[in-house]
Amino acid sequence: MAKPRSGAKKATPAAKKTKPAKSGVLKSASKRVAKAAAKLVTKATEAAKAARHDAHHSRADERQRAAVDRHLQPIQKEIAKADKYLGEAIRKSRSTSASAKLCDRAVKEYTKAWKATAKLTASYPDDDHLAMVAAEMNHHIHDSAIRAALHAANVLTNQSDYKGAMDWAQRILAFEPGNKDAKELVKTIQLAEATASGNWRWGWRVAGPPNPARQR
Repeated sequence: MAKPRSGAKKATPAAKKTKPAKSGVLKSASKRVAKAAAKLVTKATEAAKAARHDAHHSRADERQRAAVDRHLQPIQKEIAKADKYLGEAIRKSRSTSASAKLCDRAVKEYTKAWKATAKLTASYPDDDHLAMVAAEMNHHIHDSAIRAALHAANVLTNQSDYKGAMDWAQRILAFEPGNKDAKELVKTIQLAEATASGNWRWGWRVAGPPNPARQR
Protein backbone atom coordinates (compact mmCIF):
# COMPACT_ATOMS: atom_id res chain seq x y z
CA MET A 1 0.00 0.00 0.00
CA ALA A 2 1.43 3.33 -1.04
CA LYS A 3 2.10 5.85 1.67
CA PRO A 4 1.20 9.45 1.18
CA ARG A 5 3.95 11.66 0.14
CA SER A 6 5.56 13.70 2.76
CA GLY A 7 4.57 17.34 2.72
CA ALA A 8 1.25 16.69 0.97
CA LYS A 9 -1.82 18.63 2.39
CA LYS A 10 -4.38 16.63 4.23
CA ALA A 11 -7.91 16.96 3.00
CA THR A 12 -10.08 19.05 5.33
CA PRO A 13 -13.48 17.62 6.18
CA ALA A 14 -16.47 19.41 4.57
CA ALA A 15 -18.25 21.98 6.81
CA LYS A 16 -21.63 20.92 8.10
CA LYS A 17 -24.57 22.89 6.67
CA THR A 18 -26.48 24.77 9.40
CA LYS A 19 -30.27 25.27 9.04
CA PRO A 20 -31.48 28.83 9.77
CA ALA A 21 -33.59 29.23 12.91
CA LYS A 22 -36.98 29.89 11.29
CA SER A 23 -39.25 28.20 13.82
CA GLY A 24 -39.76 31.37 15.93
CA VAL A 25 -40.59 33.52 12.90
CA LEU A 26 -43.09 30.98 11.59
CA LYS A 27 -44.83 30.75 14.94
CA SER A 28 -45.11 34.55 15.18
CA ALA A 29 -46.51 34.79 11.64
CA SER A 30 -49.00 32.03 12.35
CA LYS A 31 -50.28 33.87 15.41
CA ARG A 32 -50.72 37.07 13.40
CA VAL A 33 -52.62 35.22 10.70
CA ALA A 34 -54.82 33.53 13.27
CA LYS A 35 -55.64 36.85 14.95
CA ALA A 36 -56.44 38.49 11.62
CA ALA A 37 -58.67 35.57 10.68
CA ALA A 38 -60.45 35.77 14.05
CA LYS A 39 -61.07 39.49 13.54
CA LEU A 40 -62.48 38.85 10.10
CA VAL A 41 -64.78 36.18 11.47
CA THR A 42 -65.91 38.52 14.27
CA LYS A 43 -66.60 41.35 11.83
CA ALA A 44 -68.50 39.04 9.53
CA THR A 45 -70.58 37.77 12.46
CA GLU A 46 -71.33 41.30 13.64
CA ALA A 47 -72.24 42.38 10.10
CA ALA A 48 -74.62 39.44 9.78
CA LYS A 49 -76.23 40.32 13.12
CA ALA A 50 -76.57 43.95 12.09
CA ALA A 51 -78.13 42.91 8.79
CA ARG A 52 -80.64 40.69 10.57
CA HIS A 53 -81.35 43.49 13.06
CA ASP A 54 -81.90 46.01 10.26
CA ALA A 55 -84.13 43.61 8.38
CA HIS A 56 -86.17 42.97 11.52
CA HIS A 57 -86.60 46.68 12.18
CA SER A 58 -87.36 47.33 8.53
CA ARG A 59 -90.20 44.81 8.66
CA ALA A 60 -91.39 46.32 11.95
CA ASP A 61 -91.30 49.80 10.41
CA GLU A 62 -93.29 48.58 7.43
CA ARG A 63 -95.91 47.05 9.72
CA GLN A 64 -96.10 50.26 11.76
CA ARG A 65 -96.35 52.38 8.61
CA ALA A 66 -99.21 50.21 7.37
CA ALA A 67 -100.98 50.52 10.73
CA VAL A 68 -100.52 54.30 10.76
CA ASP A 69 -101.84 54.59 7.21
CA ARG A 70 -104.94 52.62 8.19
CA HIS A 71 -105.58 55.05 11.04
CA LEU A 72 -104.93 58.08 8.82
CA GLN A 73 -107.48 57.12 6.20
CA PRO A 74 -110.62 57.83 8.28
CA ILE A 75 -109.11 61.11 9.49
CA GLN A 76 -108.41 62.18 5.93
CA LYS A 77 -111.99 61.30 5.01
CA GLU A 78 -113.26 63.52 7.84
CA ILE A 79 -111.14 66.40 6.58
CA ALA A 80 -112.40 65.89 3.02
CA LYS A 81 -115.96 65.85 4.34
CA ALA A 82 -115.38 69.09 6.23
CA ASP A 83 -113.82 70.69 3.14
CA LYS A 84 -116.92 69.73 1.17
CA TYR A 85 -119.22 71.36 3.75
CA LEU A 86 -117.13 74.52 3.69
CA GLY A 87 -117.19 74.66 -0.10
CA GLU A 88 -120.97 74.30 -0.11
CA ALA A 89 -121.28 77.00 2.56
CA ILE A 90 -119.34 79.44 0.42
CA ARG A 91 -121.38 78.61 -2.67
CA LYS A 92 -124.61 79.13 -0.70
CA SER A 93 -123.57 82.45 0.85
CA ARG A 94 -126.77 84.13 -0.34
CA SER A 95 -128.78 81.66 1.71
CA THR A 96 -127.34 82.86 4.97
CA SER A 97 -129.03 80.36 7.27
CA ALA A 98 -128.07 77.34 5.17
CA SER A 99 -124.54 78.68 4.73
CA ALA A 100 -124.06 79.18 8.47
CA LYS A 101 -125.32 75.66 9.21
CA LEU A 102 -122.90 74.18 6.69
CA CYS A 103 -120.07 76.12 8.34
CA ASP A 104 -121.09 74.66 11.68
CA ARG A 105 -121.03 71.13 10.26
CA ALA A 106 -117.63 71.79 8.70
CA VAL A 107 -116.14 73.02 11.99
CA LYS A 108 -117.48 69.96 13.82
CA GLU A 109 -115.82 67.64 11.29
CA TYR A 110 -112.56 69.59 11.51
CA THR A 111 -112.68 69.30 15.30
CA LYS A 112 -113.18 65.53 15.12
CA ALA A 113 -110.26 65.21 12.70
CA TRP A 114 -108.05 67.37 14.95
CA LYS A 115 -108.75 65.22 18.01
CA ALA A 116 -108.23 61.97 16.08
CA THR A 117 -104.89 63.25 14.75
CA ALA A 118 -103.73 64.19 18.26
CA LYS A 119 -104.67 60.74 19.55
CA LEU A 120 -102.83 59.01 16.70
CA THR A 121 -99.62 60.99 17.15
CA ALA A 122 -99.70 60.24 20.88
CA SER A 123 -99.89 56.51 20.04
CA TYR A 124 -96.82 56.72 17.76
CA PRO A 125 -94.64 59.46 19.28
CA ASP A 126 -91.43 58.30 17.55
CA ASP A 127 -92.85 58.08 14.04
CA ASP A 128 -91.21 60.93 12.11
CA HIS A 129 -93.26 60.31 8.97
CA LEU A 130 -96.50 60.50 10.95
CA ALA A 131 -95.34 63.67 12.69
CA MET A 132 -94.74 65.33 9.31
CA VAL A 133 -98.08 64.21 7.86
CA ALA A 134 -99.95 65.19 11.04
CA ALA A 135 -98.37 68.65 11.03
CA GLU A 136 -99.58 69.25 7.47
CA MET A 137 -103.06 67.97 8.31
CA ASN A 138 -103.31 70.10 11.46
CA HIS A 139 -102.24 73.18 9.54
CA HIS A 140 -104.99 72.58 6.99
CA ILE A 141 -107.57 71.84 9.71
CA HIS A 142 -106.69 74.99 11.63
CA ASP A 143 -106.80 77.36 8.66
CA SER A 144 -109.97 75.81 7.21
CA ALA A 145 -111.85 75.82 10.53
CA ILE A 146 -110.98 79.50 11.09
CA ARG A 147 -112.13 80.26 7.56
CA ALA A 148 -115.44 78.45 8.14
CA ALA A 149 -116.03 80.31 11.41
CA LEU A 150 -115.28 83.69 9.83
CA HIS A 151 -117.61 82.92 6.95
CA ALA A 152 -120.41 81.94 9.33
CA ALA A 153 -119.95 85.16 11.32
CA ASN A 154 -120.03 87.24 8.15
CA VAL A 155 -123.19 85.69 6.71
CA LEU A 156 -124.95 85.97 10.06
CA THR A 157 -123.95 89.63 10.28
CA ASN A 158 -125.48 90.18 6.85
CA GLN A 159 -128.61 88.45 8.13
CA SER A 160 -128.63 90.85 11.11
CA ASP A 161 -128.14 87.92 13.48
CA TYR A 162 -125.58 89.85 15.48
CA LYS A 163 -125.70 87.55 18.49
CA GLY A 164 -124.98 84.49 16.36
CA ALA A 165 -122.26 86.34 14.48
CA MET A 166 -120.64 87.50 17.72
CA ASP A 167 -120.71 83.93 19.08
CA TRP A 168 -118.71 82.76 16.08
CA ALA A 169 -116.23 85.60 16.39
CA GLN A 170 -115.74 84.90 20.09
CA ARG A 171 -115.22 81.19 19.38
CA ILE A 172 -112.37 82.12 17.06
CA LEU A 173 -110.80 84.44 19.63
CA ALA A 174 -111.13 81.80 22.35
CA PHE A 175 -109.16 79.42 20.15
CA GLU A 176 -106.78 82.00 18.70
CA PRO A 177 -106.78 85.22 20.79
CA GLY A 178 -104.54 87.11 18.39
CA ASN A 179 -106.60 86.52 15.26
CA LYS A 180 -106.77 89.90 13.53
CA ASP A 181 -109.67 88.99 11.26
CA ALA A 182 -111.81 87.97 14.23
CA LYS A 183 -110.96 91.17 16.10
CA GLU A 184 -111.94 93.27 13.10
CA LEU A 185 -115.09 91.23 12.73
CA VAL A 186 -116.08 91.96 16.33
CA LYS A 187 -115.81 95.69 15.60
CA THR A 188 -117.86 95.28 12.42
CA ILE A 189 -120.58 93.36 14.25
CA GLN A 190 -120.72 95.93 17.05
CA LEU A 191 -120.93 98.77 14.55
CA ALA A 192 -123.61 97.02 12.48
CA GLU A 193 -125.65 96.26 15.59
CA ALA A 194 -125.36 99.82 16.83
CA THR A 195 -126.35 101.20 13.41
CA ALA A 196 -129.34 98.89 13.16
CA SER A 197 -130.60 99.76 16.64
CA GLY A 198 -129.78 103.47 16.49
CA ASN A 199 -127.82 102.98 19.69
CA TRP A 200 -124.23 104.10 19.22
CA ARG A 201 -123.24 102.72 22.59
CA TRP A 202 -124.04 106.01 24.33
CA GLY A 203 -126.76 104.38 26.40
CA TRP A 204 -129.82 105.76 24.66
CA ARG A 205 -131.61 105.33 21.37
CA VAL A 206 -131.52 108.08 18.76
CA ALA A 207 -135.08 108.93 17.70
CA GLY A 208 -136.93 111.79 16.04
CA PRO A 209 -135.62 114.45 13.66
CA PRO A 210 -132.03 115.72 13.87
CA ASN A 211 -131.25 118.35 16.47
CA PRO A 212 -131.28 121.77 14.73
CA ALA A 213 -128.59 123.04 17.06
CA ARG A 214 -126.15 120.44 15.73
CA GLN A 215 -126.79 121.50 12.15
CA ARG A 216 -125.60 125.11 12.64
